Amino acid sequence: MAIPFPRQALAYGEPFYWDERYNAERAKHGKDHCFEWYCDLDDLWPILEMYGGDELAKSSDRSLIIGAGDSALGEQMLERGFHFIQAIDFCKTVVDFMDKRYEHQPRLQYSIVDARKLDRYPTDHFQFIVDKGCTDATFCSWNSYLEVLRLNQEVCRVLEPGRFFLLVTYGSAPTRMPHLTHDSLPWKVETCPLPGKPGVFCYVCTKLHPHELSRAQRASQEDRRKRASFEKHEEVDIEWERRKLAPSCTTFKDKYTRGQVRTVRVRDADMLLEQIEQARKDAEELSIQSQEQSGDAVDKRASRASRELAR
Repeated sequence: MAIPFPRQALAYGEPFYWDERYNAERAKHGKDHCFEWYCDLDDLWPILEMYGGDELAKSSDRSLIIGAGDSALGEQMLERGFHFIQAIDFCKTVVDFMDKRYEHQPRLQYSIVDARKLDRYPTDHFQFIVDKGCTDATFCSWNSYLEVLRLNQEVCRVLEPGRFFLLVTYGSAPTRMPHLTHDSLPWKVETCPLPGKPGVFCYVCTKLHPHELSRAQRASQEDRRKRASFEKHEEVDIEWERRKLAPSCTTFKDKYTRGQVRTVRVRDADMLLEQIEQARKDAEELSIQSQEQSGDAVDKRASRASRELAR
């Protein structure tokens, strides 16, 4: 059964909200419109300088922007000397816009990817990852704490040891540190307010090398490895593999969700509407067939009765 989203809430954690928003902004401001959440790279540069600045840019062969939206951050990073930037967002509308805008720039690529599921990228792949607002939006999704943990775990997995993830957020330390310091996340977290931006906070999460992990982090990592090893030997569930990639607007709780409610995101309702229309047509055809069959039976009984009377 689908759970209706409260009308008074902004569905920042759902793709349908961003599809509508980006289409509306593009219609209002034009195709070259950019919106920067919280700050731009110039505002962030004093903090990045504390962690290498220009040397950081030169040594980062592969960088990742999660929840990229229509920000100009990727273009600004290229101007600062970053080599290659992968920008991802789960909203197909904005990715199509930005991919077309930067089609002439091979070092800046946009892809439709959910930051909570970075399966396409290998472990320890990126030298620098930045998030401006993606985590905050994820806090507005169903099962938000679990979804934020999944996001952080995936970001940490694809981050190279010794490199860092920069989180820019409206969340102060008491609201963000419990999520960033989960035992399953092998990184060191430092925080500071963003100069000149009241209410905006930066968190620098540096991924630790294996020998730097605490006892609790080692235990958590070992537990995750065991679960991963067990899952590799599990029989592949074809139905689950099909469903986890298919667009849907339904909240499920059954054997495929491993005991937890799973909301599968929807990018557009065309397929759902087609299915509803097809189901309506099928129901009408069955009703007509049933009426015809019922009418034939009545005609046969009437014919039989008339023959008996004629005798």
